Amino acid sequence: MLVAFTAVFLAIPVPKLIVDGVGLLANATSGMCMFYLGALLFYSDWKSALKTRDLYIGAIIKMVVLPIVLARLLIWWGVLPIEMVQCFTIITALPVMTLVPIIASKNGHEGDYAAGITVATLVMSVVTIPFVAWIDSL
Repeated sequence: MLVAFTAVFLAIPVPKLIVDGVGLLANATSGMCMFYLGALLFYSDWKSALKTRDLYIGAIIKMVVLPIVLARLLIWWGVLPIEMVQCFTIITALPVMTLVPIIASKNGHEGDYAAGITVATLVMSVVTIPFVAWIDSL
């Protein structure tokens, strides 16, 4: 991400071969995540995570408060183009990565709880991302 940010910020041209290769990987990522999330829903006991207050407080802070604060700070700083600020805001508002339950399970720490958080934040993002984008546009 740091290399991509630098290339965009400094307007460094990227060879078509690299752009096409990264685009091909990006297209495959969404489908693979959907397969993984489906398996995660089926094979884990994720419902227990929905009963914890920490999930909802953490999701509001991570998916609403932090993106809005980041956007306001970056706009106030005034160095980045507004399109880049909007991209950073949306990236910050994204749900928990699907990799988190894998890492938690491999290390033997609360894999089902991590799966529940991943699924819950994915569902919440249907509301929180448009809300953050709307607030960002004001």
